[in-house]
Amino acid sequence: YMTFTGGQTALSGGPSPNNYNSYADFLLGNINTRFNGIDNSPLNGNADPTRPLTLRSWEFGVYVRDQWQVSRKLTASIGVRWEYYPVPTRADRGIERYDFATNKMLFCGLGGNPGDCGVHVSPKLFAPRLGLAYRPVEGLVLRGGFSLNWQQENMYRAALRTYPAEIDSSLSPANGFGSVGNINDGLTVISPVNVTSGSVSLPPGIGFSTLPTNYVRGYVMSWNGSVQKALRHDFTAQVAYVGNRADHQVTVQNVNYGQVGGGAASQPFFSQGITAAVNLYLPMTTTDYHSVQATLSRRLTSGISVNAAYTFSKALTEFAGTIPIPQDFKLDKGRQGTDTPHKFTLSAVTEAPFGKGKHFLNHGGIPAFVLSGWQANWLVAAYSGAPFTVSASATSLNAPGSTQQADRSEEH
Repeated sequence: YMTFTGGQTALSGGPSPNNYNSYADFLLGNINTRFNGIDNSPLNGNADPTRPLTLRSWEFGVYVRDQWQVSRKLTASIGVRWEYYPVPTRADRGIERYDFATNKMLFCGLGGNPGDCGVHVSPKLFAPRLGLAYRPVEGLVLRGGFSLNWQQENMYRAALRTYPAEIDSSLSPANGFGSVGNINDGLTVISPVNVTSGSVSLPPGIGFSTLPTNYVRGYVMSWNGSVQKALRHDFTAQVAYVGNRADHQVTVQNVNYGQVGGGAASQPFFSQGITAAVNLYLPMTTTDYHSVQATLSRRLTSGISVNAAYTFSKALTEFAGTIPIPQDFKLDKGRQGTDTPHKFTLSAVTEAPFGKGKHFLNHGGIPAFVLSGWQANWLVAAYSGAPFTVSASATSLNAPGSTQQADRSEEH
């Protein structure tokens, strides 16, 4: 398909293009960007629909745990897990990896390439866990815990349909006010790719995803501490602090970004004819979550149970935005999309007071049979709204790969 963004008829440095500019570009027939793609999933140079796209992965793990009754009042749970995630493969060969030095896509296991294309994954992924429970007096329990968990994500799942499994061509002009041809030129012609040679050069406009030579898997550290107290009338109250920090989380990072005002000509791979996204899996994201959680519950007694819970939390991330320019990473910091500062839930279960063992109709009979055994469940939930980002057309920004955000220089 073709897009007409209005850049051809907009003023450089003026207001962002509007729908009238886009329509004017269309009338002139000047294309701002041209997209086309084909499904090349068989990866054997033909269009055999009986060979679906595949991805096969191995995951290894060993877990050892011991629970230690230190004393009548103190219990400790200690564990450690070892994990190993080899580089995935296709059904009949390895995956693909882009070689930045030669500007070629390598096919692992073909043409003399090693089965993993030289991608290194760590064999030293150890995940410790510790939990403590202390009861100083009857009816009062203190708990604390810590755990480390490695990022549970297939390292190549997001690249399942990368080039040449799916060939997407995206041609952009050197700047937001140029064009890539006229509508009379039609779409870019794309031919299937034969991978048996072990590598292919990238045609202009092709975007892709690839792995670094050293794949670093992120991890999540979690910790918590709580105080639980038994109250009168079968109520139990608990107050807890729960936090976690995710470090080195693998992020799909577009390394073919353009500088502000520089257009496609400022993209690192523009000289090689690549104006589409070059997605590299990098351990760049850090997130933090802190919360105070309070609950008040009453177990099912006399046909009634109640549970009330309130959470006050804050979740931050270094990549809440989508600006890939390193010197502007500070603009990406903010609240996570799932951040919910306030959340309150109230639930209850009430049993019908009829039948054996109940207050009414407890001597049998048809009324007791009909009315006994019923239960009513109640639930009320209230929580804060989700965060949002104010954005606008990025044409005047003229920085491929980045979004246009509101000016936050006066933010307090």
